[in-house]
Amino acid sequence: MAPVRCFVAALWLWMCSGAMPSPVMVLFLALICGAVSACSGDDGSRTSYATCVTRGGDYYRTIGSYPHLSDGRSADAVVQERCGRTTGAFDPL
Repeated sequence: MAPVRCFVAALWLWMCSGAMPSPVMVLFLALICGAVSACSGDDGSRTSYATCVTRGGDYYRTIGSYPHLSDGRSADAVVQERCGRTTGAFDPL
């Protein structure tokens, strides 16, 4: 969906400038938007929040710090905080 939004936004800006785009330029614009989106879009390799929370809980169980860490904080709360910052917090190395 991102390539479509990119293409529509770029085409709209171009048409607002008063110029009518040629078919070749429209094709070029579509190719550029597709390439940029393919390079920067979500390819499915990112970990979801739910997966991150599951891995985090498993991590703290494995090291024996569940349900509370040595400093008294809740392991679940720490996992949610870290996964809220980045869903890759507990990804395998």
